[in-house]
Parts: sequence; structure tokens; C-alpha cells
Amino acid sequence: MNAVDITARALAVRAGEAEAALASPTGAGSIGTANGTSLQAVIDQTDEGTVSIGARAAPTAAELEALSAQFGALTGYAGTTHTVETAAYMTRDRLVIRGNGAELRNIDPTPLTGVGDPTQAALPVGVSNVWLTDSLTYYAVLATAGTELTIAPEGSGKFVAGDLVIVHGETRYFVPGDEYNIYRNALRARVVSASATTVTLDRMLPSELLADGPVIGNVAEGISAGFEGPPQFYLLYAPHVSNLVLTSDIGGTLQWGGVIDGTFRDLTLVGRNAVGLNAMQDCLLENIHFQAWRKICELAEGSYGTTVRTLRGSLSDASTRRNGSSDVPTFFISIGENCAECVLDDLNVNSGPNDTTYNACQIGAGRHNEIRNSILRFPANTGPALAIQSNPAAGHGVLDSGYRNVTVYAPVCSRFFVVNDTGGGITRAYFHDCRFYGSPAVSAGLIMGDEGSLKRVWCERGALAFGGTPANWTIRDCYFPDGFAGLTDALMAANDIAENDSDANRRLRQAAKIVVGNTVQIAQTSANNVYQSATFAAGDLAVDDQVCVYTEASAGGAGGTNRQGRLSVTVNGVTTGLGSILRTTNGAAMGFDAQITVLADNGAVAVLGYRIKAGGNSFEGVANVGSLTANDLTFNMEYWCSNASDPVNARVCRIVAVKPGMKHLPLR
Repeated sequence: MNAVDITARALAVRAGEAEAALASPTGAGSIGTANGTSLQAVIDQTDEGTVSIGARAAPTAAELEALSAQFGALTGYAGTTHTVETAAYMTRDRLVIRGNGAELRNIDPTPLTGVGDPTQAALPVGVSNVWLTDSLTYYAVLATAGTELTIAPEGSGKFVAGDLVIVHGETRYFVPGDEYNIYRNALRARVVSASATTVTLDRMLPSELLADGPVIGNVAEGISAGFEGPPQFYLLYAPHVSNLVLTSDIGGTLQWGGVIDGTFRDLTLVGRNAVGLNAMQDCLLENIHFQAWRKICELAEGSYGTTVRTLRGSLSDASTRRNGSSDVPTFFISIGENCAECVLDDLNVNSGPNDTTYNACQIGAGRHNEIRNSILRFPANTGPALAIQSNPAAGHGVLDSGYRNVTVYAPVCSRFFVVNDTGGGITRAYFHDCRFYGSPAVSAGLIMGDEGSLKRVWCERGALAFGGTPANWTIRDCYFPDGFAGLTDALMAANDIAENDSDANRRLRQAAKIVVGNTVQIAQTSANNVYQSATFAAGDLAVDDQVCVYTEASAGGAGGTNRQGRLSVTVNGVTTGLGSILRTTNGAAMGFDAQITVLADNGAVAVLGYRIKAGGNSFEGVANVGSLTANDLTFNMEYWCSNASDPVNARVCRIVAVKPGMKHLPLR
């Protein structure tokens, strides 16, 4: 008999059983349902251990947990809603739920009393919480060879194939109040084989963990979860949840966490938080739509190698859903608590009318984490929009993490972005190809830390500010309308800051004078004849700005009369000479090469420092002129002669202003 015949025969048998069950709910054909079993539910069981989510006696979490323990896969049907009265903790390895568009809804009406409230979760995925990690018994890892770990003698006989384990290092910080440790380096894995002295895992330990005194604990030890609901502290191995609507009348949707190799696709989440998960090891969450009122997306507690991709949705007004101020989120989006190699990719989300108490979106302590290819809208947020935030505990910095190709709309934020190194340890943070729209109240951005980079960052308004003494940053091809705030010679020397732009810098470039062409004979005999000039508007030149003047000219004619040149500045109707030359020899060089720097400006008087080379002569000095915040500044390149038959031959004139770190026109 072929496979089709076997299947057809099985369906016929099952159909007969279903009819018997419907005729006699307590008869031999029943699968234990009090009110009869649908034909479709029974047929589903022929699909190699698959059963309908609805094949249960009553809409209880216990019945759903029992089904998941008995059958390899649970299925739903489009348009159906399956309810539970409290969170259902389904703990089997390789749990499969194919929703087919069905809804799983937690209808627990218990009012929220805090940020935890586990019983209201629509679908808990593991119970691995930071305050329980230390409850396991750990054994020292003495040596490693690939995926094989040699463990301390005390661990002999404590592990078998199939166990799920936690490996963490020594480096940790303690969180008072909730009283738990956050470990810098952590990994979750499955045991492939074990002997008296070794444990072989299904994945390699990262080098950072190997160097941090690793210890290993077995989740099969069976410790209490510490709160009502779950049977124990557990990890979920290789679940596959797809095409399901998860809703909670009051609580969260996907919640808690502690998943190894999980896949979550094509989900709709309606509840308090959208994605808020701990301890996600090498997982993928993809094509998620949400309606929530608190958090948008959080990966925490040492999640490793996990990607959230294609997240869509917005937060509703939280005023009617929050449980007082305790439920106001400290952020909307976060990768933190020492996550590593995690990615949030292709988010298009909106925080709605809600504010946070901190950063709207942040990357916290950890390494190699990135948020990319996203559009983030924070219409009511008054804090920083994007942040790379160090942890106050030493040894828990942020390494090689940042944002790439992210567009942010934050109309009333304090800053578009912040690299906050007040806790120390931010290294190689980055913002690449990011655009920011809004009117930041303080500045466009603030950077701290070392070895970071800003590349092709565009801001609608604001300046870039510097905190502390950041070093070895690359800041290139960026646009900050108000330029740089607090940029010093020391910062210029310690960082690569060049080829950027600002509104003021663009105005300076527009005012520049650049003349290159055929030789012009200047035969004017009146003194101080202006050959070329450039005027920079009041307020466009500031302290540390530099103006470069370069000309190529020579004494022409056949006689030996005077040919003269002078560089001068005019401010508020007063012209001040900076340097001049006199030539009587035919063919003598009369070019100028000058650098003038704004040294100070107190609002009444500006001080210009200058260095000039002209025809072999050198001039250095300072000139006091009217304040440049209130007055235009005109640079004059003057040439004249005493006899029109002995002119000055001029070929080139460039008068170009340069703001430190900004794009400028060529000087030669």
C-alpha cells in the first residue's frame, strides 16, 4: 500500500472515530473533550503528531500546556480565537505552533501591579530571568577544545545529552533593588554528549567568554521560577512559532525569554509590550506587526546572535493603559544588559504620543550590536532619540556597536543622538548613513568615548557637541546646520574631523572669491586699488575660523617705477592693512600667501591673527577690528602702480574662509 492509500485509510478511520465521539462524547472515540471533538481536530492528529489548538476541554492554560506536551505541533485556523485565562508555559523542545492566522489571547483581567506581571503574558517563551541565573549550581570550566569543555570534578554526572545549559564568565555588575547580577559574557547551549569529566556543546564559546573564567550550570536542575505560573526556571530549545496573533487584554505578548535557536515569524502582537525578551541565543524574529502601549522592542540579559527583522507598528496612547508612573518605560527600543552580536533590522515604528524617562532608542553595554535599515518616529519624546549608553559599572562598556542607515523623526527631542560615556568604556561606537529630522532643544548630537566614527550623518537642525576629550574619532561627510560646538585645537589634533558641512560653512563658501584665468594688467595709479575682495556676513565667522588668501602676481612693464600690493580688511567702514610689498624690479614676484585666524571676539572687538608671505617677505601680527558677530568682514587684495606703463600682472586670486573640520574650496 502506498503512502496516499495509508493516509486515506487513516483519515477514514479517524473520521469514523470522530463521528463516534460526536455521538457519544464519553465513548471510545473521544480524545477527552467534554463537549465532543470536531472532525477537523481529529484529522489534524494524523499529520505526524499535529493537533489543533482548539482540541481541548476548556480554554485554559493547563489544557494548552498538556496539548503541547503530547503533540509535536499545534495548529490554528484563520479567524479563530483561542483564549487562555493565564499564561501558558509550554516547555517541550522544538515546540511548533503554526497559527495559520489564528489568535491566542490571554484574557486574565487582573490589574497590573508592576513591570513584571508574568501571568498576563500571551505567550511566554522560556523563563530565564536575570534574578534567577545565579540560582543554578555552577561548575568551573577547566579547559576547552572546540566545543568540548573539561569541567571541575564536582560536575561529574551532572550533565547528559539533551540538557540545556548556561555558561557565563566572572565579570558582572550587580543591580541593587532587584538584586541580580548581569554577566558581561554569557551563552546558552544544548549538550551533545557528556562524560564524567567533559561536556560537549552544540556551539563554540566566544573568545571573550573563554577569557573570563567560564562556569557552566544545568537548567535541568529544576529550580523554582520564583513567581506564580511557570513550573520552573527553564530554557526553550528550537521553538518555531509562525503566523499567529498574540494578544493580552492587560499584559505583554511575547515575554520573558530564554530561547536557544528559536524562530518566530509572521506574528501580530497586541498588548502592553511588543517584543521584550531576555536571554535569546541565536534566534530569529521576523515579520512582526504590533499594537502596544509601552515598549516596542527590547533584547536583554546577554542575548547573543539574535536578529529582529521587519518590525512594524506603533504605540497607542498609554495614559489609559499604564499602571501609574511605574509602568512608564525607560526606553522604547533597546539592546542592552551585555548583549552580543544582536541586530535590529528593518524597523518602521512609531512611539506615538508617549515619552520615556531616558533615551527613546539605545544600545547599552555589550559588543558588536547594531540597529540598521530602519525608520524610527518619536513624535513626543523629549530626551535623546538615539543613544549609545555606557554602563556605570567598570568593565561593562560598549564595543563596536552602533547605528547604520537609520532615519529618525524626533521633532521635540533634546538631542538627535548621544554617545554617553559617563560610565566609561565606549569604544568604536558609530553612526553611519543616518538622517535626523526635528528641532533638538540642546544640540544635534553629543559624542564621548574613543575611536568612534560619524560618517554621512545628516541633521535637519543643531550642532555637534563634544563631551570630555574624545579621541581617535573619524567625523567625515556629515552635515550639522550649526556646525561644531566646543571644537578646540586639541580635539582637532586628537581626531580626524574633515569634509563636513554646516549652514555657516556653506555661506562662507558662497562668499569666497576665486579668480583663475588669463593674466590681468593692473595699471591703476591711485593708492590702495582693490583688485579682488570677498565679504563674509556678520555672524558667519567665529573664533578659530581661518581665512586663506592666495594670489599670483608679478611686476610688469619695462621701467623701474613702483609696483605695490597690500592685503587689508574692512570692518564697520574702517580699513586696516595687514601686510604690503613694494617692487621696482621688472618681473619681481608680488604674490601673497596669507592665513588669518579669528583669535577672539567679545562682541565689541574681534582679534585677528595673521601670517603672510609676500614676495619673499614675511609678516606676523594681530589686528583689532570691530566684532564679527555684529559686522561684515571684507578682505581686500589691493594692487596699484605709480606709472601705468609699469603695471602689476595678476593671474590668480583666492579668498576662502575655512571652518575647522569643514569642507572648503581649494586654496591653490
